[in-house]
Amino acid sequence: MERPIDEYRQPWESAEHWELRRAFIEANRDKVGEARLLSLSHACVNMVLLDCEYPFAVTAQVAVLLKNVTAMPELLEKLHKRRDVLIPKEIKGGATKKPRFPPLTLM
Repeated sequence: MERPIDEYRQPWESAEHWELRRAFIEANRDKVGEARLLSLSHACVNMVLLDCEYPFAVTAQVAVLLKNVTAMPELLEKLHKRRDVLIPKEIKGGATKKPRFPPLTLM
């Protein structure tokens, strides 16, 4: 990677998203090409923090590269503590999601 790592931060990225993405990029800097690494770093953040799903090939590659992030347990613990402060525990488990529309039945 030719540019300083902080230049890869997007203006809309929150501090917690960038912290995780930066650790992922630093740990895997020499493992894959720059464009692929940046794409996988976004996928990693989306999977870990936002519970997004990706095709199996992407998920598998992110899982392999996540093993190289040695600071991952500390990062996740810090993020969970930060979220506990922002979202009270009684709200977290309180409301259950209802389907927006009734299930579709085929005749």
